[in-house]
Amino acid sequence: VYPFAKAVLLGDTTDISYEEDTALKISGIRHIVAVSGLHVSILYSALALLTGKRRFLTALVGIPVLVLFAGVAGFTPSVTRACVMTGLMMLAQLLRKEYDGPTALSAACLLMLFIDPVAIASVSLQLSAGCVAGIFLFRERIQGWIDKKIRNVEKRDRSRVKSWFSSSIAMTLSAMSLTTPLSACYFGTVSIVGVLANLLTLWI
Repeated sequence: VYPFAKAVLLGDTTDISYEEDTALKISGIRHIVAVSGLHVSILYSALALLTGKRRFLTALVGIPVLVLFAGVAGFTPSVTRACVMTGLMMLAQLLRKEYDGPTALSAACLLMLFIDPVAIASVSLQLSAGCVAGIFLFRERIQGWIDKKIRNVEKRDRSRVKSWFSSSIAMTLSAMSLTTPLSACYFGTVSIVGVLANLLTLWI
């Protein structure tokens, strides 16, 4: 349990066995032990909960924590991208400005390339940016299509399940839309069961 927990929290996979690492790759969920935007979003949610969603306090505490977290994770491209975008979101909330995801993604990538132009060749950055770009481009369309295909149910609890189901599928498919071709190009393999594996595990 400890090696997996350390990998999920910090992205340190040195203690994960070869068999476990291979199983994660084959199932298409290797990304959960690579610190990325998923982990940063969980961290932000925890911070917002602890600060009572107070805009000033969340930004005051959150931005230094994000910098510290990125440093602990080694300032990897995926974590840096996510931290910059989350920091911009905190600033937008603090200044009562509208937060625009695609603009924040562009700003994060430009900032990283300004600091290190060679980062454009980083597979980690390409996969991270591609994942988020896919979500921005296709999630709403996919979810809208799925919602139309699902029969409307009047009961509130079932409608929540329907909404969670369509949202989960839309998020997974949109995130994989641009990263799957990149993975096939760089690694020469694509997990066929990746969509199902992500739907079964990512919500946890």
